[in-house]
Amino acid sequence: MAGSTLDAIPSGSRVFLDATVFIYHFTGHSLECRRLFERCERGELGGVTCSAAVAEVTHRLMMIEAVSRGLVTAGHVVRKLRERPDDVRQLHVHQTQIDRIALMGVEVAPVDLDTMVRSAHFRCRYGLLTSDSIVAACADALSIRLLASADPDFAVIDGLALHCPGDLPAGDPSRISRRLTGRSATSRSARLKPCPTDEDRGPMAGQWELSGLSRVRACRLARHVPVIAGLLVAALPAGAGGCCS
Repeated sequence: MAGSTLDAIPSGSRVFLDATVFIYHFTGHSLECRRLFERCERGELGGVTCSAAVAEVTHRLMMIEAVSRGLVTAGHVVRKLRERPDDVRQLHVHQTQIDRIALMGVEVAPVDLDTMVRSAHFRCRYGLLTSDSIVAACADALSIRLLASADPDFAVIDGLALHCPGDLPAGDPSRISRRLTGRSATSRSARLKPCPTDEDRGPMAGQWELSGLSRVRACRLARHVPVIAGLLVAALPAGAGGCCS
């Protein structure tokens, strides 16, 4: 059911975190998402996500990095990278953000076969696609009734209060499309770099800024092709390092 903003989540609540709030936080395009994770880090909220959502965040941030560094142009990014494995080997900045999740006060729940079976109910009853149905099934299995997400599709689920970031730009692509457009990338340079305003905030430091892109365009990059592979990865252990550690 429809909810409110991320800032309106009551203190002391357990909240399930969809991939979208991670992406808007890590790309620096939502202060509400940033405040949400700061509250989780302080222990004010019990933030929970699942290994499927982490896989989706990893996939999308890797695609964003590839486009922002100019290795590929927007549109059919997965196909282009599949044909250029040497470019994939250069992508490592996104993994530093994934490694931070264990330090952000967020619990990562595994996705097992029982959860996959449970997810079928949400596809059949609400018409959700696979990734969304897995998120809903995980929240349901953990008896979590609050969901933080930029995806309005979750609003149809009975008994699940949806809280969305209220500071996304008008025409937020999460309401328009889940794919990168086929249009060519902007001619202005786009680079992935640490936000200059990020002071030493421990695990919260090192957000990304997509310079040279309009805010709407950057959010379109953040809301592209849903991840297909890697939905059943094991839960990440606390303090796990990435491929670049």
